[in-house]
Amino acid sequence: MNETPLPPIEKTPLMRRVEAAHQGRDIRALLIALYNELGSQKAVAAELGVAQATVDNWLARLNIGTASFPDAWLNKARR
Repeated sequence: MNETPLPPIEKTPLMRRVEAAHQGRDIRALLIALYNELGSQKAVAAELGVAQATVDNWLARLNIGTASFPDAWLNKARR
C-alpha cells in the first residue's frame, strides 16, 4: 500500500537510524502503525530498540496524539 507523503520535519539522528532500520519508512507512519499493532508505547519501544521515554518524547515532538491510534483502542476494548 502506498502511503501519502508526509510534510518534512526535523528528525533526530536516532529517528533517522530507526527509519533506516525499517526500510526508510517515515518515523511518524512507523510509530502509528506499530502502536496500532502492538498497543503500547512500551511494546513499540521494544520493537524499535529504544527506551519507552524516547517513544513518548517522539510522539509529543511529532504531535502524534491518541486520535492517531484508533486500532489500538479498539483492540484493547476487545480484550
